[in-house]
Amino acid sequence: MNDQDSATVEPEITVGVVIPVYNQRESIERAVTSVLRQSYRDFRLIVLDDGSTDGSGDVARAIGDTRISVVRTTNGGPGAPRNRGIEASRASWVGLLNADDEWDAAFLARTVAAIRRTPGCTVVFTLVAVAGGPARLAPI
Repeated sequence: MNDQDSATVEPEITVGVVIPVYNQRESIERAVTSVLRQSYRDFRLIVLDDGSTDGSGDVARAIGDTRISVVRTTNGGPGAPRNRGIEASRASWVGLLNADDEWDAAFLARTVAAIRRTPGCTVVFTLVAVAGGPARLAPI
């Protein structure tokens, strides 16, 4: 066996981002745009329109980026669209973002770097900056 045969092969990191939305037309574009401006560009974004009646899904669809999929479902409450999005992402790592939140442009790059530095890692937590409030821990 040579050195190349015994080398550890790093598993591929695939990233999915899930944004469930229900009647948040006024904020969904800002949330989606914050994902699209990530310095880490290799991701798939799934917006789960949980039966919105205000056109929230249409706003996300109109952005027109090929990394975005908008899936419309009947209203199932907060957990159902998030779970459906995780399943649909088919990614090894999934970031969850609320429709009224946004990410810093380096968020995914820093998160993927942390995953790569930590073999066997299964969950990543990050600090969250709340407008007008202190930073706090929150899972992604």
